[in-house]
Parts: sequence; structure tokens; C-alpha cells
Amino acid sequence: ASDVYKRQLKGNVTANSRRTMMRNRNARANQDTPFGKLIQDQRLVTKKGGRIKIPFLHPAAMLWVCCQESMEFKMFFSSVLEGQPRLKLVEYSDEVTPGRELVAYNDKKIWVLYWSFLNFGSAALANEDAWFTGAVVRSHMVRNQIAGGMGQIFKVYNKMFFSDGFDFRSGILMTVSYTHLRAHETKANL
Repeated sequence: ASDVYKRQLKGNVTANSRRTMMRNRNARANQDTPFGKLIQDQRLVTKKGGRIKIPFLHPAAMLWVCCQESMEFKMFFSSVLEGQPRLKLVEYSDEVTPGRELVAYNDKKIWVLYWSFLNFGSAALANEDAWFTGAVVRSHMVRNQIAGGMGQIFKVYNKMFFSDGFDFRSGILMTVSYTHLRAHETKANL
């Protein structure tokens, strides 16, 4: 308990109730960026022919937030762009079971879509911190409601890289710095 109190005093823990954590999470999710909101709902087709809204983390907005809020990421990203401004996208998905995974029917299972850049290199990609989360969807929804399952989720998410006025193929403009003193804008292309 004293460790938690010390962390709160240092500012590491800013929320101490579920309601405060929820407010902080919602404020972060609704954060505006030059690329729109960080979390954006996309409509997917259901097996019954209807539509269902699923929240996705917008890739350009996520990169912008990381470059704005993490000097370490900004320096790493700028070093990657320095030698190879055309980036190669890599994605994968994994079914994750939080909690008790040996339960016969576990409705907490989720599918998570991850993405990163191959240009980060194998050493960085071996670390989970080099992967961005694109979407989190409950497994029973993927299996029972979404037409095409994860295939449709990948299709919808990939369109976020290549449409909506922020086409990674032609480049997106982001400010990255090599040092604390010198900043410049770099166009990252896929």
C-alpha cells in the first residue's frame, strides 16, 4: 500500500477510482489529432446483412500521438525514416484470453489486430512495444456476428491506411525531430 501511495505522490498514478480511470480513458480515446480522433468507429457488415460499429485506433492518429508524447519513440522513428523513408507495413492478429483461460466457455476471449513497420528491424519487432494495437473485438462477435470474421476486420482497417485523406502510399506529414533543438517534417510513405 505504501508503494501505491508513493507512486501517487510522484504523479505516476493519477486515477484511483474506476470512474476516474473511465473518464481519463474516454478523454484519451476522444483526443483530437490532425488525422481525426484517435479512436474512430467503422461500420462492418453482419452475417444477417446489417451493420455493426466497431472502434479502431486510427493508424496515422496513433503515430502522431506517439511522436508528440514520447521523445524516445520520436527519436527512434526519425532514425528509421532517415535511412528509408518508404515504410513497409506488417500486421497480424491474435486471439487473447484474459483471466482464466481453462474455463470451458470463456466469453472474455478477444481478437486483437496489431500492426507495425518492417523497417523497425527484427530486434525492435521482437519487443511488444514496437507493435501498435489497431482493434480489439470480442471473439464471440467475430465468430457469430461479423460476416467474414477477421478477414473483414483486416479489410476495414487496411482502408484506414489508404483512404480518408490520409493515404500512407502518397505519404503523411508528421513532425519528427533528430534532436531536442532541431525539428523538421518528414513525409512517411508505405
